[in-house]
Amino acid sequence: MPPPRFADGFHVLAPDRRGFGESETVDRGQGTAAQAADILGFMDAVGLDRAVMVGNIAGPTTLMTYLGEHHPDRVAAIVYLTHMAPGSASPRDAAVAEFWDMASRTACDWDEETRQRQTEADDYRPQFIDDPDFRIDVPALSRANEGGTRYPADFDFVGVLLQQVENGEWCDAMAKAYFAALAADTARATELRNRLGDLTGAAILPAFEGAFGPRMTVVRLGVPAVSGYEYLWAPDLIYPHIRTFLERVARGDP
Repeated sequence: MPPPRFADGFHVLAPDRRGFGESETVDRGQGTAAQAADILGFMDAVGLDRAVMVGNIAGPTTLMTYLGEHHPDRVAAIVYLTHMAPGSASPRDAAVAEFWDMASRTACDWDEETRQRQTEADDYRPQFIDDPDFRIDVPALSRANEGGTRYPADFDFVGVLLQQVENGEWCDAMAKAYFAALAADTARATELRNRLGDLTGAAILPAFEGAFGPRMTVVRLGVPAVSGYEYLWAPDLIYPHIRTFLERVARGDP
């Protein structure tokens, strides 16, 4: 585990989302609105009127954006560890949905229940996608690669997974069979790439950035790709920017 950060000058709390870590899974839905209610309930329970939200990858990114859109009075600021719009910002057809389901099966620490929770949570479409005039009145910090996106423009996620057919270790027989069949069918793989569209997220980044307007600060790290896990393997690359941002928020700077 990385050493504690920011606790010297800030009150730091790290709740597990429902169904993750030590939090229990409950019977009601796992959707974004329900998870947001969990966070607000947690804040109420510990006496927090407002908080800075920090998170990475699709789940937390989606949740933080939802809170910023629907409950800006409870969000002091948002820190995105990856420069990406929420995971459900783009519509998906059946072939794309199958691909992402099979891709999730390559995560060996995810069981069927976890995959189902992730599917149920994918129910939120940010308002800024359909309304270019919509604004999220919350300061935000995000980290991008040298080109201002999360991944390079030529990033090929389909190809990354197809490479595992020959060289990877598979923990799910269904996923292995799916990607083996996809690797053997070049035309199908090409069509799937086209259906997946912009995997880098660059196509909707202008709308995402525009929703925050001048209240979003995007730091370009000078690296080819931003994984979202730099806080584990390259903390000094990102923590100075976060501290500067938090100090600015604490002072009430816009």
